Amino acid sequence: MVAILALLVIVTQLALPNLLPVTQAVGASPSLDVWWPADGAVINGVQPFKVMLKDADVGNYTAYWQVDGDRLNAMPTSLDGYPHKETTVDLSGWTWRGSGPYVITFVAKDAAGNVLATRSVNIRTGDGAGASSSQASSSSSLSLLQRLSSFRKLPSASATPYPSLSSVASSSLSSLSQPSSVASSAAASSAPAVTSSPHNVFTGARFYVNPQNDAAKQAEAWKSSRPQDAQTILKIAQQPETFWMGNWNPDIAGDARKFADIAINAGALPVFVLYNIPQRDCGGYSAGGANGGDAYRAWVRGFAEGIGSRKAAVLVEPDALAGMDCLSEQDRETRMQLLRETVQTLKSKPGMAVYIDAGHAAWKSADDMASRLTKAGIDMAEGFSLNVSNFETDADTVRYGTELSQKTGGKHFVYDAGRNGAGPAPDRQWCNPPDRALGQRPTVNTGNALVDAVLWVKGPGGSDGSCNGAPSAGQWYPEYALGLAQRARW
Repeated sequence: MVAILALLVIVTQLALPNLLPVTQAVGASPSLDVWWPADGAVINGVQPFKVMLKDADVGNYTAYWQVDGDRLNAMPTSLDGYPHKETTVDLSGWTWRGSGPYVITFVAKDAAGNVLATRSVNIRTGDGAGASSSQASSSSSLSLLQRLSSFRKLPSASATPYPSLSSVASSSLSSLSQPSSVASSAAASSAPAVTSSPHNVFTGARFYVNPQNDAAKQAEAWKSSRPQDAQTILKIAQQPETFWMGNWNPDIAGDARKFADIAINAGALPVFVLYNIPQRDCGGYSAGGANGGDAYRAWVRGFAEGIGSRKAAVLVEPDALAGMDCLSEQDRETRMQLLRETVQTLKSKPGMAVYIDAGHAAWKSADDMASRLTKAGIDMAEGFSLNVSNFETDADTVRYGTELSQKTGGKHFVYDAGRNGAGPAPDRQWCNPPDRALGQRPTVNTGNALVDAVLWVKGPGGSDGSCNGAPSAGQWYPEYALGLAQRARW
């Protein structure tokens, strides 16, 4: 990462007034994805401008950017092996006319100079002058990178798999962060006639993509020896996942604050998963969690304090309700109380949207799960989460979620579609089942009034455990990840 930062070229002056109107060639069909800046972003200081021409080799076109129709500025490929064009722009050297908006137009041309595609976004400045301390931001980011790189992987669950701790090490907005473009894909059920959630933080939100996730690193490793596979694995690398928080976060307040700021500074909504309940997974692959109720309460308070007044979505304790049958009756009651207190603590913060995990469609009956959700404090939460790390189809998940909603006062839900593209395995095995596929890409445009978002909660490609020839639970499993991407329907 230090080498990458050292290679960034800082553009320190406004483009010279050399107006070049852009006209796309007749019949040109490729589309240009703008990774950053996002449309409507409020930005200043040093910024990474990033674009990608879909379905085109990065070496077969040249990309440019221009401001309000001014001079075209070339965008070199800054990171070898990544399918995008990039340059670094120091906005603090610009002469601003107030806060904007300013139109940034990106242009892709072929070797003959023909325009292949264009895409424009609007930006505003944060302070009207464009001044910021990019050096301090980069230094802070590097410190976080160094610390996060030592985080261990999170083992997966047994009764139903749960993800590894995503490789959340990433830079601040002043270096390599990129929000995803939120794909639109309708959920597989007609929308019931309900009002929108009173606190739906997902409305209009963008998700954060970690540019240093496991799949991105795999693409880099395969770029020469397996170029086609490297391109395919980018289907995973370019999608957002979530920030998993657990006992590997001893400074829970500090980590929550920093991860939230990384996403927010990139114009994205931070989405967290709390996974530290005492007696987690009942001794299975993901055994662990806080050492008792008091330790867990303090940990949750630390997380809430770290988030503060920031806007964030939080999924609370995958597996905790659906998988608690292994506990004694007294321990089940204790767990319900801890979950309820967790919701209360999180909801004491004004920007927090809380979703209690409710297993998946093939685990518990809707009546049973609705009863558990009620005891766990669903009345105080925005809703519940489903299918985390599992393989149930969109249709079955939405059907089950709708039934649960009807039994919990119309609560909304989110669900994990990361690996459900081919549905569950015929024998419903959960541990790295063969022939599965990526599901639909994360989106807030679900087409269903009850579904606040479709997410990739578990990072596709993390092993569920040492089964079917896989590495130990939580480890990156590249061949399995590749298979998921190859069988995706997009």
